[in-house]
Amino acid sequence: MSDIKNVIIAAIAVGILSLLERYLPRWFGSLPCLAFLIYMIYIMVSRGPSWTGLLVLVLGEGLLLSIWVEALVARKKKENLAIEKMKAKDLQR
Repeated sequence: MSDIKNVIIAAIAVGILSLLERYLPRWFGSLPCLAFLIYMIYIMVSRGPSWTGLLVLVLGEGLLLSIWVEALVARKKKENLAIEKMKAKDLQR
């Protein structure tokens, strides 16, 4: 039961991160990645290195970085669309 609870908590955290990264400054996305990296290194040092810990580290960082990059790409598309609209309005005048 605790495994299901942990998965649900992780899914909620990922959802909240993806929403926050769309509205907060660009550098905000690096904070969860750094925090997760530091936490996983601490876990691996305190409990001893294991393949499971390494797998969680790689997959977790990959997931967090992909969310960050996706938010950056979406933000860039919105900016380009806004610039195109402004250029179109300028040309109409």
